[in-house]
Amino acid sequence: MLTLDDLTGQHTLTGKRKLGGAGSAVPAFYVPFDAGQGGVEQIANITPTRYGSSGAFDDDSADDPPGASPASANYMDTGSSNNFYGYPGSAPSLALGSNDFTIAFYFAPTSDLFSSKWMMGLGNQGENNLGWGVKRLSTGRVAFEFSTTGSNSTDVSALIVDTTAPTVNSANTWYHIAIARMNNQLGIWVDGVPQTSVEFTATIDTSDDAEGLIVGGRLFSGSPNNALTGYYDDVVVYNGTALYTPGAAFTKPTTPAYQP
Repeated sequence: MLTLDDLTGQHTLTGKRKLGGAGSAVPAFYVPFDAGQGGVEQIANITPTRYGSSGAFDDDSADDPPGASPASANYMDTGSSNNFYGYPGSAPSLALGSNDFTIAFYFAPTSDLFSSKWMMGLGNQGENNLGWGVKRLSTGRVAFEFSTTGSNSTDVSALIVDTTAPTVNSANTWYHIAIARMNNQLGIWVDGVPQTSVEFTATIDTSDDAEGLIVGGRLFSGSPNNALTGYYDDVVVYNGTALYTPGAAFTKPTTPAYQP
C-alpha cells in the first residue's frame, strides 16, 4: 500500500522505499494495482476517489478476457464508460515543467476501439487548471497532451517515426505505452516501438488540481469525461528521469515497473 509522508513528493511504501520528487531516480508516482479483487491502492494516505456510476476497481485475471498483464495478475478494470480512479494530493510531485520525465503503463481496451478518448490526465479541463494527459486517438495512435498556460492544450502525436508501431485498438490486448522526454526530445512508444520522436522544449504548466492524477480518464469541470474504457496496470511516472531514449526501440517490460 502506498502512503505519504507529506505532499511534496516524498512517498513511502510500507516503510521499505521512498517515491521521489523531481530529479529522483525512483518514481514520483507508482500504482501497481496489486491489491486484489475489490481492493484499492492508497497514495498520500488517502484512498483514491472512484468516479463513475459503478466505479473502477482492482481485479484479477480470472474472469477477464485479456488475462494477466505482462506486469502482474491484478489490474484496474474500468467496467463501463467513465469509471476511473483519481489520486488526490499527487499533483505536486507530478509537476513536470521543463524536466526530463517518463510516463509508462499497460493498457488493454475493451470498447471505443476507434474513438479519441483519455487514458489519464493531470488537471481539470474546464477549470483553467490543465497540466498534461495521455489519450488514444481515433487512429489508434497515442498522443501526449500538455498545457503551458493551464487554460489551453496541445497534443504531440503527429510525427510517426516507425509505421510498425502498434495501434492501440485491438480489444482485450495488452499494450505497453510509454512517453518520455530526454534532453528536449519527446518520444512516444507502443510495445517498445517508437511511434513519435520530436523536439519538445515546452514548459508544462504546473497543475495544482486537488483531484490529482486521474487514471483511466480525465475530468471536465470536476465530472468524468471522455474516458477510455479497459484495463490498466502498473502506472508509473518519473519526474526528472527519462528511462527511454526518444526514437530508439526497447524491449517492453515483463516485470513490475518499480520494485523495492
